[in-house]
Amino acid sequence: MHPQTLSQRYAQGEKNFSRLDMAGADLSGIILAGADLRGSNLQAANLNGANLSRCRLSGANLRGASLRMANLRRTNLHQSNLSLCSLVWCDLSGADLREVDLRNAILDQPRPHPPRWLMMVINLLFLVAMGVLVFLGRWSAGLGFLGLALLVNLVAILWRSPTAANLRGADLRGADLTGAKLQGMYLLRAHCQGATLPNGWRYQFWLNWFPWD
Repeated sequence: MHPQTLSQRYAQGEKNFSRLDMAGADLSGIILAGADLRGSNLQAANLNGANLSRCRLSGANLRGASLRMANLRRTNLHQSNLSLCSLVWCDLSGADLREVDLRNAILDQPRPHPPRWLMMVINLLFLVAMGVLVFLGRWSAGLGFLGLALLVNLVAILWRSPTAANLRGADLRGADLTGAKLQGMYLLRAHCQGATLPNGWRYQFWLNWFPWD
Protein backbone atom coordinates (compact mmCIF):
# COMPACT_ATOMS: atom_id res chain seq x y z
CA MET A 1 0.00 0.00 0.00
CA HIS A 2 1.25 3.49 -0.81
CA PRO A 3 1.65 5.84 2.20
CA GLN A 4 -0.68 8.38 0.56
CA THR A 5 -3.36 5.72 0.11
CA LEU A 6 -3.02 4.78 3.78
CA SER A 7 -3.43 8.42 4.84
CA GLN A 8 -6.49 8.85 2.62
CA ARG A 9 -8.19 5.73 3.95
CA TYR A 10 -7.53 6.86 7.51
CA ALA A 11 -8.88 10.35 6.73
CA GLN A 12 -12.06 8.71 5.41
CA GLY A 13 -12.62 7.07 8.80
CA GLU A 14 -11.00 3.66 8.36
CA LYS A 15 -9.13 2.56 11.49
CA ASN A 16 -8.47 -1.16 11.00
CA PHE A 17 -5.09 -1.74 9.36
CA SER A 18 -4.07 -4.88 11.26
CA ARG A 19 -1.29 -6.94 9.69
CA LEU A 20 -0.34 -4.04 7.44
CA ASP A 21 2.89 -4.71 5.51
CA MET A 22 4.83 -1.49 4.89
CA ALA A 23 8.37 -2.57 5.67
CA GLY A 24 10.88 0.10 4.70
CA ALA A 25 8.16 2.61 3.74
CA ASP A 26 8.47 6.35 4.26
CA LEU A 27 5.66 7.16 6.71
CA SER A 28 7.25 10.24 8.22
CA GLY A 29 4.70 12.64 9.70
CA ILE A 30 1.77 10.30 9.07
CA ILE A 31 -1.26 10.58 11.38
CA LEU A 32 -2.78 7.24 12.45
CA ALA A 33 -3.88 8.07 16.00
CA GLY A 34 -6.12 5.36 17.45
CA ALA A 35 -5.67 3.00 14.48
CA ASP A 36 -5.52 -0.79 14.78
CA LEU A 37 -2.07 -1.88 13.55
CA ARG A 38 -1.78 -5.16 15.42
CA GLY A 39 0.71 -7.60 13.92
CA SER A 40 1.84 -5.12 11.27
CA ASN A 41 5.23 -5.32 9.57
CA LEU A 42 6.87 -1.88 9.77
CA GLN A 43 10.45 -3.10 9.82
CA ALA A 44 12.97 -0.37 8.93
CA ALA A 45 10.11 2.05 8.18
CA ASN A 46 10.59 5.81 8.49
CA LEU A 47 8.07 6.93 11.12
CA ASN A 48 9.82 10.15 12.16
CA GLY A 49 7.30 12.63 13.54
CA ALA A 50 4.41 10.19 13.06
CA ASN A 51 1.34 10.39 15.31
CA LEU A 52 0.65 6.85 16.53
CA SER A 53 -0.87 7.79 19.86
CA ARG A 54 -3.41 5.33 21.27
CA CYS A 55 -2.68 2.91 18.41
CA ARG A 56 -2.92 -0.85 18.85
CA LEU A 57 0.52 -2.04 17.78
CA SER A 58 0.74 -5.22 19.83
CA GLY A 59 2.82 -7.91 18.15
CA ALA A 60 4.03 -5.51 15.45
CA ASN A 61 7.47 -5.77 13.87
CA LEU A 62 9.19 -2.36 14.10
CA ARG A 63 12.75 -3.68 14.08
CA GLY A 64 15.17 -0.99 12.88
CA ALA A 65 12.41 1.58 12.35
CA SER A 66 13.09 5.27 12.91
CA LEU A 67 10.62 6.85 15.34
CA ARG A 68 12.41 10.11 16.08
CA MET A 69 10.03 12.69 17.56
CA ALA A 70 7.09 10.32 17.03
CA ASN A 71 4.01 10.44 19.26
CA LEU A 72 3.36 7.04 20.89
CA ARG A 73 1.49 8.25 23.95
CA ARG A 74 -0.72 5.53 25.48
CA THR A 75 0.06 3.25 22.51
CA ASN A 76 -0.29 -0.50 23.01
CA LEU A 77 3.06 -2.04 22.01
CA HIS A 78 2.62 -5.28 23.95
CA GLN A 79 5.05 -7.95 22.68
CA SER A 80 6.14 -5.80 19.73
CA ASN A 81 9.66 -5.80 18.29
CA LEU A 82 11.39 -2.43 18.72
CA SER A 83 14.94 -3.73 18.58
CA LEU A 84 17.48 -1.46 16.85
CA CYS A 85 14.86 1.32 16.70
CA SER A 86 15.76 5.00 16.94
CA LEU A 87 13.42 6.52 19.54
CA VAL A 88 15.18 9.85 20.13
CA TRP A 89 12.68 12.47 21.40
CA CYS A 90 9.90 9.89 20.99
CA ASP A 91 6.98 10.34 23.42
CA LEU A 92 6.25 6.94 24.99
CA SER A 93 4.50 8.29 28.07
CA GLY A 94 1.81 5.92 29.30
CA ALA A 95 2.60 3.39 26.55
CA ASP A 96 2.09 -0.34 27.12
CA LEU A 97 5.57 -1.81 26.58
CA ARG A 98 5.02 -5.12 28.33
CA GLU A 99 7.33 -7.87 27.02
CA VAL A 100 8.52 -5.59 24.22
CA ASP A 101 11.90 -6.25 22.59
CA LEU A 102 14.01 -3.07 22.90
CA ARG A 103 17.40 -4.72 22.43
CA ASN A 104 19.99 -2.21 21.21
CA ALA A 105 17.33 0.46 20.69
CA ILE A 106 18.45 4.10 20.89
CA LEU A 107 16.34 6.20 23.24
CA ASP A 108 18.75 9.08 23.60
CA GLN A 109 21.33 10.92 21.56
CA PRO A 110 24.10 12.45 23.67
CA ARG A 111 25.47 15.60 22.12
CA PRO A 112 29.22 15.88 21.45
CA HIS A 113 30.95 17.74 24.24
CA PRO A 114 34.47 19.00 24.96
CA PRO A 115 36.80 16.51 26.67
CA ARG A 116 37.08 16.66 30.44
CA TRP A 117 40.73 17.78 30.34
CA LEU A 118 39.82 20.82 28.24
CA MET A 119 37.17 21.92 30.74
CA MET A 120 39.76 21.52 33.53
CA VAL A 121 42.22 23.75 31.63
CA ILE A 122 39.52 26.38 30.98
CA ASN A 123 38.53 26.43 34.65
CA LEU A 124 42.19 26.66 35.69
CA LEU A 125 42.68 29.67 33.41
CA PHE A 126 39.59 31.30 34.90
CA LEU A 127 40.98 30.74 38.42
CA VAL A 128 44.37 32.20 37.49
CA ALA A 129 42.75 35.25 35.86
CA MET A 130 40.52 35.82 38.90
CA GLY A 131 43.51 35.45 41.24
CA VAL A 132 45.51 38.02 39.29
CA LEU A 133 42.61 40.50 39.23
CA VAL A 134 41.98 40.12 42.96
CA PHE A 135 45.72 40.54 43.64
CA LEU A 136 45.62 43.77 41.64
CA GLY A 137 42.63 44.93 43.67
CA ARG A 138 40.18 44.74 40.80
CA TRP A 139 37.44 42.95 42.70
CA SER A 140 34.59 43.80 40.32
CA ALA A 141 36.48 42.35 37.34
CA GLY A 142 37.31 39.24 39.39
CA LEU A 143 33.63 38.71 40.26
CA GLY A 144 32.81 39.17 36.57
CA PHE A 145 35.24 36.36 35.67
CA LEU A 146 33.67 34.19 38.39
CA GLY A 147 30.22 34.73 36.89
CA LEU A 148 31.55 33.95 33.41
CA ALA A 149 33.17 30.75 34.68
CA LEU A 150 29.90 29.61 36.28
CA LEU A 151 28.02 30.38 33.06
CA VAL A 152 30.47 28.40 30.90
CA ASN A 153 30.19 25.37 33.19
CA LEU A 154 26.39 25.58 33.29
CA VAL A 155 26.20 25.68 29.49
CA ALA A 156 28.56 22.66 29.30
CA ILE A 157 26.35 20.67 31.71
CA LEU A 158 23.15 21.52 29.84
CA TRP A 159 24.75 20.79 26.49
CA ARG A 160 25.73 17.30 27.62
CA SER A 161 22.13 16.48 28.59
CA PRO A 162 20.83 13.72 26.31
CA THR A 163 17.88 14.18 23.97
CA ALA A 164 16.06 11.25 25.49
CA ALA A 165 12.68 9.66 24.79
CA ASN A 166 9.90 10.25 27.29
CA LEU A 167 9.12 7.05 29.23
CA ARG A 168 7.09 8.66 32.01
CA GLY A 169 4.39 6.28 33.16
CA ALA A 170 5.26 3.66 30.53
CA ASP A 171 4.56 0.00 31.32
CA LEU A 172 7.85 -1.85 30.75
CA ARG A 173 6.98 -5.03 32.65
CA GLY A 174 8.89 -7.97 31.21
CA ALA A 175 10.56 -5.84 28.52
CA ASP A 176 13.97 -6.83 27.17
CA LEU A 177 16.19 -3.72 27.26
CA THR A 178 19.48 -5.57 26.78
CA GLY A 179 22.02 -3.21 25.25
CA ALA A 180 19.50 -0.39 24.85
CA LYS A 181 21.00 3.11 25.00
CA LEU A 182 19.24 4.91 27.84
CA GLN A 183 21.99 7.25 28.98
CA GLY A 184 20.86 9.68 31.66
CA MET A 185 17.24 8.45 31.79
CA TYR A 186 15.28 8.15 35.02
CA LEU A 187 12.22 5.90 35.25
CA LEU A 188 10.60 7.18 38.44
CA ARG A 189 7.06 6.72 37.15
CA ALA A 190 7.57 3.77 34.82
CA HIS A 191 6.53 0.21 35.67
CA CYS A 192 9.50 -2.10 35.13
CA GLN A 193 8.73 -5.29 37.08
CA GLY A 194 10.51 -8.24 35.49
CA ALA A 195 12.28 -6.10 32.88
CA THR A 196 15.83 -6.88 31.80
CA LEU A 197 17.88 -3.70 32.05
CA PRO A 198 20.53 -2.60 29.51
CA ASN A 199 23.35 -4.00 31.64
CA GLY A 200 21.64 -7.38 31.90
CA TRP A 201 20.37 -6.87 35.46
CA ARG A 202 16.85 -7.73 36.42
CA TYR A 203 14.84 -4.70 37.48
CA GLN A 204 14.87 -3.73 41.15
CA PHE A 205 12.69 -0.87 42.38
CA TRP A 206 15.65 1.12 43.75
CA LEU A 207 17.27 1.28 40.29
CA ASN A 208 14.64 3.84 39.30
CA TRP A 209 16.56 6.41 41.30
CA PHE A 210 19.70 6.13 39.16
CA PRO A 211 20.25 7.20 35.55
CA TRP A 212 21.00 4.33 33.21
CA ASP A 213 24.37 4.52 31.45
